[in-house]
Amino acid sequence: MMAAMDPFLPDDQKVAAVRTLLPATGAGILLDIPTAGPLPAETDRALREADDWELRVGRGGPDHAADTALRREEARGVLAAVLSTSPDRVLLAMGVRTALRGAFGGLEPARPALALHPALDPGVATAARVIARGRGWATDQDLTVGVVLAPAIRAADGTRVDLAGLASRVHAAGGLVVADLTLAAGALDLALSDLGVDAAVMATDRWLLGPDGTAAAWLGTGTTDRVTAMVDPLPRRAALGLGRSVGWLLMYVGLPWAVERTAAMTRHLRTALATIPGVTLRGGVDVDTPVSVFTIEGWTADEAGDELGRRVFAITGRTPDGSALRVGVGCWTTAAELDRFVAAVSELAAHTPDTLPRRQPLTVLGGG
Repeated sequence: MMAAMDPFLPDDQKVAAVRTLLPATGAGILLDIPTAGPLPAETDRALREADDWELRVGRGGPDHAADTALRREEARGVLAAVLSTSPDRVLLAMGVRTALRGAFGGLEPARPALALHPALDPGVATAARVIARGRGWATDQDLTVGVVLAPAIRAADGTRVDLAGLASRVHAAGGLVVADLTLAAGALDLALSDLGVDAAVMATDRWLLGPDGTAAAWLGTGTTDRVTAMVDPLPRRAALGLGRSVGWLLMYVGLPWAVERTAAMTRHLRTALATIPGVTLRGGVDVDTPVSVFTIEGWTADEAGDELGRRVFAITGRTPDGSALRVGVGCWTTAAELDRFVAAVSELAAHTPDTLPRRQPLTVLGGG
């Protein structure tokens, strides 16, 4: 692992250093971090070296199992540092669905029922229902009984869910709470002890920059100790990549700086969007999360996203129902990028898809 950045560097130099090691930041304005974050060059290098070794030497051998266990241990260790918990309470998984299976498997609710918070991502909610049925749990919308699954951040508008308040009410009724931290891990300062939840799951390929499809679960001290048997082990390559990505974020970038920088750039973006006539910013300006959701009058989310991609090479996402643009910045995002993005949004808001002056498309030479 490379040495940490000089903590006394000015912010612009820190951002430049981080961007150099995140090659994807040169391909466009990366604003779809809620779907997938960029991969660090450090991670790519480690994976390439591992692939080359396995290609030349093979994937077996007497040391393979021990090395695989070490990679998993490293990944659990750095995730535990992010979550301020013990590595033996962290499970590694391929995908949030598998992480959910591990989290649910560690719980022994007094009432075998699952309640889903209405702000949950629909895909996560569907996976949770399937797992609950397999465990023989009933499904119930009463958010005070059995196991309650709730997100830290609402995907529909980017606002926070009061997990601590929810956990207090659920615990008073004898229930348990599992939090989906996918849109928060790596972007917010998370203290699991303050949240008061019993378990948590998260995709680790967003602000934590892990390889595609990696995820994790956390089981609180009140859950069963049989945590290692709850999910299928993360493959060696994925564990290696996850450990390197999160380790790079912690040791080179510095998580406190990354969180603070992400918050500052989010405030910059939301403040600017709120001033544009015709733009509706869901949740208001003062939402303290890295996720911003907005609509442009006269434009569908797909029309607006496509046009912004052509005009300023902005890579944007959509809310789960497809009704609005959903964007998220990272510590690598620059104010200049956001200003270009906001200027393009303003231009769209002043027109409709029919009246916006079209730019001449690029001519591809040699295309036949």
